[in-house]
Amino acid sequence: MSNRFQRRTGRFWAGFGFAVLLTVLILLALLCDPEVQSRLPWNQSRAPETQAEGELTVYFLDVGQGDAALLRSAGATMLIDGGPRDHEDNLLADLEERGVDHLDYMVATHPHEDHIGGLPGVMEQIAVEECWMPEDAADTWTYTHFLEALETHDVAVAVPQPGDTISFGSCTVTVLAPLSGAEEHNNNSLVLRVVCGETAFLFTGDMEDAEERELLGSGADLSADVLKVAHHGSRYTTGMEFLRAVSPEVAVISCGAGNEYGHPHSALLQRLDYLEIKTYRTDQMGTVVIISDGRTLSVTTEQEVTP
Repeated sequence: MSNRFQRRTGRFWAGFGFAVLLTVLILLALLCDPEVQSRLPWNQSRAPETQAEGELTVYFLDVGQGDAALLRSAGATMLIDGGPRDHEDNLLADLEERGVDHLDYMVATHPHEDHIGGLPGVMEQIAVEECWMPEDAADTWTYTHFLEALETHDVAVAVPQPGDTISFGSCTVTVLAPLSGAEEHNNNSLVLRVVCGETAFLFTGDMEDAEERELLGSGADLSADVLKVAHHGSRYTTGMEFLRAVSPEVAVISCGAGNEYGHPHSALLQRLDYLEIKTYRTDQMGTVVIISDGRTLSVTTEQEVTP
């Protein structure tokens, strides 16, 4: 090989290296530009799913041994409970995936950790207009942290009463309970009935027998096409009389796989089966999504269960 060829080769690689270095510097400069960063796919939240007029979409989110349900209708958003603190990251990821950057309403059905543990994290990431909660306090770090987050993020707090009604997107939300101040937090759960056209959803928090009996005796309209089963499918709630009064087509149980409480209890599952109520479980199916067009329901699940 001649010295002349070697010199030319050396100049080629020197030039090539300079071009590569220049390209890298330009790319780094572009990546440092906030406008360019905002357009990168990994820095973009997924756009909210489109909805037809009059639709209600309810996501029964998989938050382990806890409750969290996201409701969307005509641009309005509501989060009922936020699961336990140890599933906060999962909850936030679910909300981000669905493009949620604002909540009109956040509902804390009662002050137990498996329902409010993830809510302070939500307030850190998402603007919340108003929080609904019962007049029921708990002497726990979780509840104190929750109250501090409400104050820090300047979230308006409301204590709704039975009979209160609001318009929510294309729907109507009515508060059914708590009807009286029980000593046990579960029986002070906020109970909400959401009506979309000719369909209805009933959200029951962790209410047990005592609150259930009060509701049955109140004369309130409990009928619903979809029932969020109370207290993760505990044996101490969702009795036969209550199920007949609600007469749901679909029941959703939010609980964690292999939980230490044995939820859902076999006796409850037998009642649901006896009444031929189609049952969905987040411990087996992951997030359950139910869409109402005001007349009919469609249900999809994150995972399929093999018979």
